[in-house]
Order: sequence, then C-alpha cells, then structure tokens
Amino acid sequence: MKALPHLARLVSLGLLLSLACGPDKPPVSPITEAEVVEPPSLPEPAPTETAAAPSAEPAPAAPAADSNGETRTSEVIAQVIRDNRQPFRDCYEKGKKKIPELEGTLTLHFVLNPKGEVKTAELNRERSDIVEPVVVDCALGVLKAMKFPRSSRGMESEVNYPFDFKR
Repeated sequence: MKALPHLARLVSLGLLLSLACGPDKPPVSPITEAEVVEPPSLPEPAPTETAAAPSAEPAPAAPAADSNGETRTSEVIAQVIRDNRQPFRDCYEKGKKKIPELEGTLTLHFVLNPKGEVKTAELNRERSDIVEPVVVDCALGVLKAMKFPRSSRGMESEVNYPFDFKR
C-alpha cells in the first residue's frame, strides 16, 4: 500500500497543476498557412539618374530656326530691338521737344551682314509718318551701333522695322 500514497501525491499534483493554469480555456489553434500574413513586397527602387546641379543662370535656349534653317529670324531681330528700345524712344523724345505734335510710325529699313553688323540703314519713307531729321538721324545712329546675332547660314538679312510712337 505504499503505492497508494504515491498515487495520491500524483493526483494531488495533477490537481494543483490544473488549478494553477486557471479555468479551462479553449486551446490556441496553430496558425494555418491561410492566416499567415506576409508583409507586402515593396517594389524595387528604380535606378536614379544623377542630375547635374542647377546653375545659377538658366542655359540660354537655342534660337528656333526658320524653314530654311536660319536661326537669325525676324523674331530674333525684333527681340534685339525691343531689348534696346529706350535709345530709340530717347530719339523720339528729342524730336518731340522740337515738334510737340510729333507722333506716328518711323520705319527703318536695314541690312544685316552675316556677322550681325548693320551693313546699311535708312528711313523707309513709304512706311513712315515721322520723317523729322532729328529723330531719323538719331534712330539710324542707334541702329548702326547695335550688334545682332550671326547668321547661322552665312546670309544677309533685310529688315523693315516699324517703331510706333504715339502718346
């Protein structure tokens, strides 16, 4: 009967263990494959191109060529004159002091050589309202001192440029 106390100890040990684990809980089910959540796969990073650091000044845009491939177009010539319009305006103001009612159009006819220099310049009388020598001579002097872009085709350019002076 020595075995009986030993058996009693085992039973009491089992009871103790069952009480220590708490009340009956449903068993935890093992994770099945369907429940495994994989982290989303991240796309591979695209190769990056190394961009040049921006300069303080934007690169000058290449002038647009006309249908013949010439980059010294009428738009380019007009822009050079617009960028330098104040001296022409000063010529007009000088004439206005002499003739207060002076206003209208002053059209200059000129030829540019392939290097961008003014080869010839004159008043286009047919297209001009203003023919006052003080204004005309002054404007021709301003024009002759100007520098225009080179011709990309090595050609001369013939231009009629109207200045509209109205108050």
